[in-house]
Amino acid sequence: MRRALTFPSEHWLAGDIVPDQLSLPVRADAPPGRYRVKVGLYETQSRERLPAYTSGGELLPDGLVTLRAIVIEP
Repeated sequence: MRRALTFPSEHWLAGDIVPDQLSLPVRADAPPGRYRVKVGLYETQSRERLPAYTSGGELLPDGLVTLRAIVIEP
């Protein structure tokens, strides 16, 4: 289900799962290789990155969550 901007994070509750799907454009001249995709969430007003945690409750460095890797082939 595409949520886009219809369910802002300030309405989320602890434990909510909010699925969304986004496109990640890749330049045609991007070097081939395996790349890690990291994402972070930001507070709307201050634009400060929010903390992110592992499923075990440990704080993630820089508030970034690593998603699956992408591979760019020649």
